Amino acid sequence: MEQFYKIDSLLTEEERIFKESVRKWVRGEVYPRVQDIWTHGTYNEEEHKWLRSEIAKMGLFELYEHSHVLYGIACQEVEYVDSGIRSLVSVQNSLIAGLIEAYTDRPDQLKFAAGIKDGTLTGCFALTEPNHGSNPAGLKTTATPSPAVSGVVAEDGTSYELVNHLYYLNGSKMFITNGMFADFMIVWATNVETYKLQAFLVEEINDNVTRREIPNKMSLRYSDTAEIYFTEVPAYPLDGAIELKSALKCLTKARYGIAWGATGAALACFERALSYAGDRIQFHEKPITSHQLIQNEFVDMLEKIVSMQLMTIQLGRLLDEDKAHYSQVALAKRHNVKAALDIARRCRDILGAYGICTEYDIIRHMLNLESVITYEGSHNIQTLIVGREITGIGAF
Repeated sequence: MEQFYKIDSLLTEEERIFKESVRKWVRGEVYPRVQDIWTHGTYNEEEHKWLRSEIAKMGLFELYEHSHVLYGIACQEVEYVDSGIRSLVSVQNSLIAGLIEAYTDRPDQLKFAAGIKDGTLTGCFALTEPNHGSNPAGLKTTATPSPAVSGVVAEDGTSYELVNHLYYLNGSKMFITNGMFADFMIVWATNVETYKLQAFLVEEINDNVTRREIPNKMSLRYSDTAEIYFTEVPAYPLDGAIELKSALKCLTKARYGIAWGATGAALACFERALSYAGDRIQFHEKPITSHQLIQNEFVDMLEKIVSMQLMTIQLGRLLDEDKAHYSQVALAKRHNVKAALDIARRCRDILGAYGICTEYDIIRHMLNLESVITYEGSHNIQTLIVGREITGIGAF
């Protein structure tokens, strides 16, 4: 049913070959490991390094600089297996390597982006705080310039020299993907002298950084999620990553990948439920797919999947032509994740009691999507972004 609208005909030959190679790898090499690790909550640093290395070998940490459509295809194929894999691909591409290369030309900072591409380093994007998720403008983490730099201002007396100077971070972050196993960190904090939000690079994780794994997590269990505390942690600013708009640009890129990834999760649930329903014999020795109520469910779900597919491919083409607006990305994230979660819930219902068993995958996807609909901008935040674009009035 994936090709009900012959979606692959909208791809180039290169894109189709790439899709097949990612699909073969993630379903053949990664999927056999995911279910047991997710079920038992045993994702650890060793597994993380293995996954990171394998993703790098596939070249999936370099896609942000080549093609939005290829990046989207990769996100769809890996999230067909698990949202945690797509989270790793998405964060390393959109939020870390892409950010570093966009906002600095310093070799000592660019080496961290190179480490992501070759699979030797993991970074994390520390934006969300315990009391600030949807409102990053209210972040409490601070960056204080070292005494040697304090008070340095430009000749016009207004702008502060932010580059090449040491700062000290104090504060806390929450629900940070890759936080436990990160080799370095991008931390968003408020400069205490300029009152500007900006990105800082923590090059070494020392004893002043305290990391704690989020306990009792029932979603994204094939992933690393942490709360982080900073006490006088040395950090250096990224040259141009200043003010909230810089962070939001990164989040827009991540939301795009999520829109494709949610399509993969929806397809996985749909195909699993269709296979099960075809084999489930009930009432007059017929498969339940012969009943009108079940067929209605599958038609509704297919309708959603086709709309998700068409939205993502068109959005990818617009981004590759530099013709897309962030509100279009917000709409795709809003629509596709909501649709995927609805599909996962319907598929769980079709499986009846078996739907709650992890061996059938659907409950795992459903619980993962409960996080996906929230992170990188919740469903309601995407609504307000698109609403502002439609009406010209901000309702935040």
